[in-house]
Amino acid sequence: HKILLEQIARPGMMVFDIGANIGYYALMELGLIGPTGRMLAIEPSPSNIALLKRNLELNSEGERITVLEGAVSDKPGTAAFHLSAHSNLGTFHASGSAEKLLSGEQISVRTYTVPELAAEHGAPDLIRMDVEGHEVEVIRGMIPAIREAAMKPTIIFETHLSRYSEDHDMAGVLREL
Repeated sequence: HKILLEQIARPGMMVFDIGANIGYYALMELGLIGPTGRMLAIEPSPSNIALLKRNLELNSEGERITVLEGAVSDKPGTAAFHLSAHSNLGTFHASGSAEKLLSGEQISVRTYTVPELAAEHGAPDLIRMDVEGHEVEVIRGMIPAIREAAMKPTIIFETHLSRYSEDHDMAGVLREL
């Protein structure tokens, strides 16, 4: 992500960091978008939210970033989120190679769509996401707004091949996008 962010992020951009974790990429992005840029950082794990806020505070960031405890999906509501002992492996999809690393604990998480968040915070110019397989739903939820030209973000995401299947079809969503 680092190289892509350095090539794509520009001063003044609105960035959505979806699956912000503890803020490693958020801090990098804030540096790249400069004092006129803005960011919405979304993270479902309460322990990660606490560390994200602490990291922002330690780095004297906070005015240009809004931290939202929740998750992005293809519809608003709530969903069961599987926690992991590893801060970066919580997921809505308890399958694939990381399944054995889940703690067995689930929490109910508020979900938003990108268009819903854009209506409140402004349309994103750039979306960076690492959502452990849920990128299928995140992208699916923004396709109508992209079709209607309500937004046209650049999207950078980590793939999670073990989480995709015929029923959870990343290839189909990418074709549609």
